Amino acid sequence: MYNLKNGVGGYWDAKLVSVLSKKNIRLYQVNRNIYPDYFVNNPNVYYQSKNNSPVFNYIVDHSSFDTLVISHIFKHKQQKIYNSDEFIIYKVPDFIFINDQEKYIKIINEGE
Repeated sequence: MYNLKNGVGGYWDAKLVSVLSKKNIRLYQVNRNIYPDYFVNNPNVYYQSKNNSPVFNYIVDHSSFDTLVISHIFKHKQQKIYNSDEFIIYKVPDFIFINDQEKYIKIINEGE
């Protein structure tokens, strides 16, 4: 329905979803600015290789992210696909992480 690939979320959400998933769902931990969080995590999983980086397209927000940051990064193209009192899931344009402190997210097919 939404063609979800890999997602990002806060530390606890990422750990619980990835460990308990029976469908191989992967949620990678990020900080409140959607920057990769390497705490108890291998940094290489975010950037695997130039031609084989994981593609992300959703965010699980358990009240830890700044919605202005999400809007800025994704240029207001995020869509709430689930909303409850506990958390929100945003569908966002496909993106990959790049190993650059200034511009650490690359939207796929944006302006190409």
